Amino acid sequence: MVDYFKMSIYQVDSLIALLQQAYTNILARRLRSFLAVLGVVIGSSSVVALLYCGELATISVISKLSELGTNLISVSVMGSFHNKTLTESHVKNIVANIPEISYASPLAFSYENSYLNGVKLGAAVVGVSSDLTHIADLSISSGRFISRFDQDEYCVVGSKIAAKAGENILGSQIKYGSHYCTVIGVLKSVKVNFFVPVDFDNGILLPVNILQSINEANAIRDVVFSLKSSDDVEKVERTLRIAFKRNFPRAKTFFRNPKELISKVVEQKQQLSILLSLIGSISLIVGGIGIMNIMLVSVVERKREIGLRLAIGASPRDIRLMFLVEATLLSLIGGALGIIIGVGISFVAANVAAWEFKILILPLLLGFGVATFVGIFFGFYPAYSASCLNPVEALRVE
Repeated sequence: MVDYFKMSIYQVDSLIALLQQAYTNILARRLRSFLAVLGVVIGSSSVVALLYCGELATISVISKLSELGTNLISVSVMGSFHNKTLTESHVKNIVANIPEISYASPLAFSYENSYLNGVKLGAAVVGVSSDLTHIADLSISSGRFISRFDQDEYCVVGSKIAAKAGENILGSQIKYGSHYCTVIGVLKSVKVNFFVPVDFDNGILLPVNILQSINEANAIRDVVFSLKSSDDVEKVERTLRIAFKRNFPRAKTFFRNPKELISKVVEQKQQLSILLSLIGSISLIVGGIGIMNIMLVSVVERKREIGLRLAIGASPRDIRLMFLVEATLLSLIGGALGIIIGVGISFVAANVAAWEFKILILPLLLGFGVATFVGIFFGFYPAYSASCLNPVEALRVE
């Protein structure tokens, strides 16, 4: 045990001596070392910045999708209903048989122009149910939301519509097509929700049954469901597919849920990371070739030193290790500087793109690890060439 401990101390001392010598040789050739390191700096900073930005962008997208609610399912219904119109009653009947669903709101769209006091609003007229307040987290700034008990043409308008009115819009009449609706509520500004295809801030919301009774062309094309638990998303989606297929066999349904989107984002991120790593690695390879070139020149210049070391008892392994440590140290210096620059670039990009910046370990480890590998890989051949020199011939070099 004592002998093993002494051997370990000797190996550590030898490594420290090699590092000190390599550092001295690098300083002795500052400009050449700087040019050799520059390629590795560019390569490692590219790898770190590309991977870091890709990771931050993915985190931002997943965070925004999660904010919308991971317990939502939306379905778009297209094609022929075979003389059978999808109504709010159909949706209620489907939901009644699926206890995992908390709320459901069908969405019917009218494409007729809307006017307020003769001024064209350019707003979307949408038929919804009262459940939508829970699904899309809608809040009322004044008045009230539409109710399933409303039998007249009442409507709720978005914040931008209310701003266009320039006055208290409650009680005003909005004309859409040949019909009028009375404004009974104004929504607070609402974030865009991928699962509810409605621009609420610039929308006019009516009870879906009222909108459909006015014009059969105002068909329900989307239904949004809110589940009691996000764990039931896959199960409920399978059940809904069967229910829609049974009720509307000729219609085509397209389902969307946050879990599916998040998994696709993660999958695309992984593929993008591989692509970005390959792009950044090209710069690292160029940097590695630069290190190899510098080390080969160094071997030629230091032939007498190599011959002298071999003559006084250094083994080829010692010579090989000496040059390999120097090449690796060059690469590590370039990798460290590249990581600092890469993180700086990522910080700037995160602020510009409004991403949340955080310290990520994996891109840093990959950048540093690849830089180390480049130093060892491209430094091995010069080191091997130095260790193969004949000491007699090396000492004869002028």
